[in-house]
Amino acid sequence: MPKQSASRKDAVITTRVDSQLKTEVDAILHQLGMSRTEAITVFFHQIRNTKGLPFPVRIPNQTTLDAIDELEQGQGTPYTSLDELIKPLKPPIL
Repeated sequence: MPKQSASRKDAVITTRVDSQLKTEVDAILHQLGMSRTEAITVFFHQIRNTKGLPFPVRIPNQTTLDAIDELEQGQGTPYTSLDELIKPLKPPIL
């Protein structure tokens, strides 16, 4: 299938999203200097180039779901830095 010229934009996409999500994404795109249209176009190019979504899409396992629930309920251990998080995972140096 031949590629269309990059300047030929004749298709319209209409979609509904959560207003809070739209607001947050618009703010991020503004910081990146991109419009919604440009972001969607980049996304579509990546789908075409990778022949799929340009990131892994997985169903979280039960451990991950439990951790998400714990954090959403305000439980769990808060960390202020990556070093603080991984310190208990490092074996002691002898």
